[in-house]
Amino acid sequence: MTFHPDLFVMLSRICFRVFPFLSFMHYCLCLRGIRTVKPLPAGIRRFADLAEGSMYFADNTRFISLLDEGDDSYVYFVRPEGFGKTLFVSMLEAYYDIASSDRFDRWFHDTWIHDHVTADQGRYQVLRLDLSGVSGDPRELESSFEQVACSQITRLAEKYASFYDPDFLPVMAGFSRAALKLNHFCVQARLKGYMLYLLVDDYDSIARAVLSAAGSSAPGAWNASDATLFYRDFFRMVKTGFSRIFMTGTFPLTMDDLTSGFNIATNLTTDPRYNAMLGFSLEDLRQLLSRCRSQNLQGDLDPGEIAAALASWCGGYCFSGRTFLQKETVLNSRMVLECLAKILETGQIPGELAVAPDPGAAAVLKLSAGGRGRSGNEAGRAEHLLSALDGSGAGNTVMPQMVAGIPAEQLAEDGHFISRCFSLGALTVTGADLGRPVLGIPNQNVRCQLRELLGLGEKAA
Repeated sequence: MTFHPDLFVMLSRICFRVFPFLSFMHYCLCLRGIRTVKPLPAGIRRFADLAEGSMYFADNTRFISLLDEGDDSYVYFVRPEGFGKTLFVSMLEAYYDIASSDRFDRWFHDTWIHDHVTADQGRYQVLRLDLSGVSGDPRELESSFEQVACSQITRLAEKYASFYDPDFLPVMAGFSRAALKLNHFCVQARLKGYMLYLLVDDYDSIARAVLSAAGSSAPGAWNASDATLFYRDFFRMVKTGFSRIFMTGTFPLTMDDLTSGFNIATNLTTDPRYNAMLGFSLEDLRQLLSRCRSQNLQGDLDPGEIAAALASWCGGYCFSGRTFLQKETVLNSRMVLECLAKILETGQIPGELAVAPDPGAAAVLKLSAGGRGRSGNEAGRAEHLLSALDGSGAGNTVMPQMVAGIPAEQLAEDGHFISRCFSLGALTVTGADLGRPVLGIPNQNVRCQLRELLGLGEKAA
């Protein structure tokens, strides 16, 4: 019979008034923090929720120290969907936020960084902007951006209002544009001597509008350069207003073209030191399965067989040629959690562990690649993926734009098709040819998804 601490705690609470002596045992259990560990944190976007809920956490806090030790105060880092970008940004917020410094021990007590605290822990007012809610419709891009950015800057101003003069919020409310609100925040912080850390999630939200417009058959031209002028006004404040900046997204858009001279950010996307910063490493996977086994959630299934199946269907990602030579690959964490949930639910490892692709990534990839029966450039794009599917695509080497970044207005051009596939996770580093990285299909899930998108008959679950 399996002992469930949470059930015992609940019963002790119920019986407390009838049997007062149980209160002592209930107190001891609560004091020791005995509770059922929830192993599958699927859909969790806030680090505080994960920490408070005792869910499994792939401890990547060592990368906080690596970021702090680096020479770059302004960085951006991109990964495909499903690698936990939002959760990582939330973790950085929890670590650096001066308003949350009293909760550091509670949230980080079992992590690497707790025993290796850096000097910047809890020193910043953290402005976290999540731009994932910005509309992908080019006609609504500017108004949607203003609405999302204004509401989040206002919320952050309310969070830190006690640090400023009484008129801080009223003056902030008088500005209608996000850039002006941000400027006021930065000026007041500088006058008071506070340090600001800017975290931007989905900084490349404009990419959806660019790609959507490129694939639209609606009449009328849409100029990406003209449509991004409001971005320039907003990010112009960033140069002088923030001590540190961390931005993440899916596409490596060049910051100078996107933000009119904001070319001070360093792209860490293909830096081999950060290859495993997001997603699950093989060690993370082993720890996750160990947690499941300790609670007897996987029954009689062999954890080694589960790990092999998950690696085949969810792993194989590598974002640097130098890292590939070190055999350090990572797994898509969303895929892992969805596939593992299927295994735990059925009590067996099915022959196929296909999961549905991220809707946004699938739409962009389908728009980019076309499918069977297409002609011209679309047929050429599809041919790249078809050759990768049958293993003949060894010539698809990593293009320079993957390292240097892509100007927003050029993102939809044919010359960046392979780069888009790399950014979306459809292709990853799988080998080397004369010292240059070679791209291929990372895993069985992506293989199924590509075959469906190209109209080859297979359909992801």
